[in-house]
Amino acid sequence: MVANDKLKMFYMILLNSEESIPVSYFTEKLAISAKTAYNYLKELDFELKRFDLKLVKQKQQGYLLEGSAEEKRRFRTYLDQDYLNQDFTEARRQELLENLLMRDQKVSVRTLEEKYQVSKSSIVNDLEYVDRSLQKNELFLTRDKSGTYVNGKEQHIRSAKRNYVFEQFKSKISSKESYDLQTCEKILASYVHKNHMAIAEQMIHFVTDKLSCELMDDMYYYQIFIQFAIFLDRIAKMHFLVQTTYRPVVSELHRLKTWPVTVELSKWLKDAHHIELKEQDIRWLNARVSGVYHKNTLHYTGTRTDEIREQLREFVETISNILGENLIDDDELLKGLELHVVPMVARITNKIHITNPFLPQIKEQYPALFSVLVLAAATFENNFGVHLSDDEISFLLIHVQASIERLNLSKKIAIVIHSSGASAALVENRVKRNLPRFDVVETFNIDDLKMAYLDEFDFIISTIQLDYHKKPAILISPLVDAYDVRKINQIYMGSTTQSDENIKNLLLEMLDEQTLFINQNYSSSDEILQKISSILECNGYVIDGFLDSMLSRERISPTEVGNGIAIPHGITKYVLKEKIVIMTLKKPVLWHKEKVDIIICLAFSFQNKERSRKLISNIYRIIKSHETIQSIRDCKSRAEFYNIIENL
Repeated sequence: MVANDKLKMFYMILLNSEESIPVSYFTEKLAISAKTAYNYLKELDFELKRFDLKLVKQKQQGYLLEGSAEEKRRFRTYLDQDYLNQDFTEARRQELLENLLMRDQKVSVRTLEEKYQVSKSSIVNDLEYVDRSLQKNELFLTRDKSGTYVNGKEQHIRSAKRNYVFEQFKSKISSKESYDLQTCEKILASYVHKNHMAIAEQMIHFVTDKLSCELMDDMYYYQIFIQFAIFLDRIAKMHFLVQTTYRPVVSELHRLKTWPVTVELSKWLKDAHHIELKEQDIRWLNARVSGVYHKNTLHYTGTRTDEIREQLREFVETISNILGENLIDDDELLKGLELHVVPMVARITNKIHITNPFLPQIKEQYPALFSVLVLAAATFENNFGVHLSDDEISFLLIHVQASIERLNLSKKIAIVIHSSGASAALVENRVKRNLPRFDVVETFNIDDLKMAYLDEFDFIISTIQLDYHKKPAILISPLVDAYDVRKINQIYMGSTTQSDENIKNLLLEMLDEQTLFINQNYSSSDEILQKISSILECNGYVIDGFLDSMLSRERISPTEVGNGIAIPHGITKYVLKEKIVIMTLKKPVLWHKEKVDIIICLAFSFQNKERSRKLISNIYRIIKSHETIQSIRDCKSRAEFYNIIENL
């Protein structure tokens, strides 16, 4: 900003005129150049931000200051009393920050000297001030032949722009001016196209409608509105995320509840507004949608039907029976599943496939619980008449895992090591072997670790000394010896308890020479499924159609669950009498993308639902234990297999 009498006179001429004034009038009246006059007009634009006045350019006529008499009076008072007395260094720096950050301008020291009529050293100091301000948002100024401009990661630029606008919005509130969406839009209009603001508002309505919720907090609504509008503006200007910041899977899991809605939102943006998002930007958008879902001022507005509630209760009861824990009283779990299941069934019915970007990590981090959901999905599919893909199962897992954490049935454990590869795998495997089945273990190399990540975990196991004291941590050797195991158990038992499982073993009743096969030779999954189906059909357990339903299920989502195990199953309407077939192979076969050498085929009718649940629980008792699976893998006869089952 330039504070001088000529500039003040320039403002006064416009303020006192009822007609448009051409630039030539100012050059003659004030003895200034046309370039200076245009710079004065830019200065006036900045000054008018605090007043409800508008500088209008009228074609062939010049410039006119429009606004109410009261606003013009306020502006005149400001010019008479405060204008020449204020600190223009601060105003100049704020204008410079606005132009660089919000208008994406490039500047040079020379042009800034001319504009503000100050020394080069003053401009250099101004740029250093702006650079320090930007560093608060992990941004910085870069200078090259084209000029000086803001540089940094795209997610930080978006965040800085949002903060800038919201601070302006809050200043309106602190000055006790009325605030509403119109006020917010007026501020944003200086930086974002009005069409993007309209779409941003539609996006909020789309999300709240799909999530069956309302944003009851106005201030939170405005924050989301600002974020979405700036996001659309950046996408329109071809500013995409190159990569998102890595965060532990345990901290990302809750966000995936909203992933299907975010995918729908991105499709709507493409179809309705021709705005196409890249995957990284969809992930960024989902983090904001997740914020809407998890905001504690949400008001649930979904319609609950008795039918959906009853079927979901049955699904949760099955999971509870398998786990030996009571999840059925967790109302938040039931509500979350209801919100998810209705659109999920509609998606599957309409052959719309949603992928979970974290599916491989979820299967790796939550192998036991994923197996539980695969087994429980048999009851779910029976009730809803749909086949669930691994992606859909993983979304259901997110809700169940959250319930387990609320009930303190699992702990999140970080392992910190100073190496990678085989050494890291050795430490991770030895630690996992000595922890309960539902604990979530994630391994970090110290070179890639930010200490803030550890805040997401319940306790830390490390092979090196850490300068971290927020959560319990123990130091172990890279070999994880017996002494280390005792230390791990001591700290663990101080923070959790385990429940006993007391489920009657029905497996021995279900197995016989016709349905138990040890050390078989097959070359493909299709060949195995054909053999199993043939055995079941020949012995009167299933009817024609069972094989096709199994193969269809495998095409939708292969049934391998990790650790060399597959659990194929067909549709219940083809089952005459419940039966389980177990087969081990001499050599593993490729089952979609994983090698499998243990197959547990389920032919369930669910006519006796309690019995079916107990059978599923028994199967889970086998697959949850790496030691049990390895023993089954090593056995050479039916007698050895029966002995393993009897000693579970």
